[in-house]
Amino acid sequence: MGRSQKMRRALRAAALVTALLAGTSDRGPVERAPAEPPYVTFFLFDGLSQRVFEEELAAGHLPELQRLVDEGTYVKDGIASFPSMTAYGFYPFITGHDAAKSGVLGLRWFDAERDEGSFRAYVGLTSRWMNEDFVPQPLTVYEHFGHEHSHTINSYANRGVESDTKFGLSFSLAKYEGKWWLSDFLRSVPGVGGTLAPDWIGAERRVMATAMGDLPRRPKVQWITLTSPDGYQHVHGTTDTYRQILRDLDGLIGEYRRESERLGQESQRIYAIISDHGVENVDDNLDMRDVFERCCQLKAYRGKATKFLSVRLDEPIESYDPFDVVTVINGNLLLYVYVRDRSETDPKRTWRRRLSAGELRRYRRADGSEVDLVAAMLAEPGIDHVLCRGAGGRVEIVGMEGSAQVEPLDGGWRYRVTQGRDPLGYRAHPPAAALMDGQAHSARAWLEATHASAFPDGVVRIGRLFATDDAGDMVLLAARGYDFGKDYEAVVGNYRGGHGGLRADQMRVPYILSGPGVAKGAKVPVARAEDLGRTLLDLLGVSAAPSTLSGKTIDEAMAP
Repeated sequence: MGRSQKMRRALRAAALVTALLAGTSDRGPVERAPAEPPYVTFFLFDGLSQRVFEEELAAGHLPELQRLVDEGTYVKDGIASFPSMTAYGFYPFITGHDAAKSGVLGLRWFDAERDEGSFRAYVGLTSRWMNEDFVPQPLTVYEHFGHEHSHTINSYANRGVESDTKFGLSFSLAKYEGKWWLSDFLRSVPGVGGTLAPDWIGAERRVMATAMGDLPRRPKVQWITLTSPDGYQHVHGTTDTYRQILRDLDGLIGEYRRESERLGQESQRIYAIISDHGVENVDDNLDMRDVFERCCQLKAYRGKATKFLSVRLDEPIESYDPFDVVTVINGNLLLYVYVRDRSETDPKRTWRRRLSAGELRRYRRADGSEVDLVAAMLAEPGIDHVLCRGAGGRVEIVGMEGSAQVEPLDGGWRYRVTQGRDPLGYRAHPPAAALMDGQAHSARAWLEATHASAFPDGVVRIGRLFATDDAGDMVLLAARGYDFGKDYEAVVGNYRGGHGGLRADQMRVPYILSGPGVAKGAKVPVARAEDLGRTLLDLLGVSAAPSTLSGKTIDEAMAP
C-alpha cells in the first residue's frame, strides 16, 4: 500500500470516527420537573426474532422477561409497521398512530415535492431530520408530558423529549469487529481495549448504566433502544450468539428493575417490552443499479447508506436529471422505486407524478422504446413481489404466479385475486379466505384473519402505505434469502440478515406490558404497534388523544 493510499485510508477512518462521535450526544441539561407517577419505561429490542424469543422463553433462558409476562399482559403476535423499519417503526409506540401516516416513510424515501433534499435519509448525521419531517399531529408521548422530565437512549424518533443520549460509536465499533482495522486495533489495546471498543454486551451495559443513572430524576417516559440484536443479526444472521445477546439483555433488564425497586419506583412503573420489526437471514445480495441496467437499459440512482460528513439534506432535485430511476433501500429487504415521468416537460416535475401499473408495464424510455418494468422486476430471482398503483385508489400486488388487488371501499378494505395464484397466499389460509368474498371488511377483521398467515396484516399495511403519495411507483419485496444492499453498507459491505418487508418473520414480534393499570396474566393473540401505543396513552391518563388515532386500545390489557 502506497503512502498516499495509507493517508487516504487514515483520513477516511478519522472522518468516520469523528462522525460517529458527533452522533453520540446528550441533549441539554435536565431542567424540567421530576415526573409524577405512573412512569413508563420502553425497552425496545431492535430486530427481535419472534421464533427465537419464544424458544428462549420456553427454555427458561429469559427469566426477567418471563417475570414481566407473568406480572402483565403478553401479546403473542405484535404486528410491526410497514416497511418493517427501525426508528420509523418507533412512531406508533409513541403516538398511537400508524407510521405510514407519520409524514415519514422509512429510514429513507424520496420526497419529489421538494426542490432540495428530495432524498430523505435518516441514517448517520442526518438522523435529526426525522423528527422535523414527522407531521405535527398527533403529539408524541413526550409532548403530552412536556413539563416533566423524559429521556431517550438511541432513538431518532423522539420529538419533544427533554434529554437524549446516543451511543453510536460504541455500537458501530462492536458491529465492525473483524471488519474494520480501527475497531480491531482499539480492542487490542491492553487493559483498556474493552472500554475503547466494547463488544455488544459491553455497549449495552453503557446504555443500561445511563438509563439507571437517570432514574433518580424520575423520568415520566424513558425509552431505551437495545440495539445489539439488530446490529449483530445484520452482519452475521440469526446464530447462537444472537440468542446469547437476548439472554444478556434479559439480565440487564433485571438489573434495571432492581435499581427501580431500590429507588422506590418499581410499583409505579409501567414496562413496555416491544420490538420495531423481526428479522430474516440473507444469503445473496442485489445491486438494483445493475439490475435496471441489465434488464431495462435504465440508469438508476441508489444514494449512500449513511451520511457521515454532513447534517444537510439539500441536494437539488436537478441532481437526479442523469437518472431514469431512483431506488431507495429500507431495511435492505424492501426497495422503493421512483421512475422518471417522461411525459412531463418541466424538469422539476419529472419525478413528481406517480406512475400507474399500466404505465409501468409500458414504460417509455428516452429513446422511445417501451419496457415492461413489472415483468422485468419479477424476472429477477431476488424479487418475489411488486406492489404498484392501480386505478381508483387500488393497489396491485404482483407475484411470479398471480396478482391481486387491495382496494379501499366503504370504510374498509377489499382483497381479491385478479389473475392466477393468490400472491399473498390468503386463499390457503382459512380465516383470510373467508374475507375474500368480494366485500370490504374492516381493518380489525383483516388483522384477526391474517396475523398467523405468511403475510400478517398485509391488506391493511399495503393499503395504508399506498394511500400516501410518496411510497414510490413500485415497492419491491426481496425474495427469501436476498436483500437489495450489495456492497451498500459502510465497512460491513454485504449483510447476512435484514428486514423491511412484509413476510411474517419480519412483521411479527412479541409485546409485553406490565405494571400499574395492566391486567395480570392476560394473553392477547394479536395487536398492531399503534394499538400498543394507544393503550400506553390510556394507561398514562392521556384523555386528549385524538379520536382519529389509528391505534385501538387493547382492552384485554387494561386491569378491571
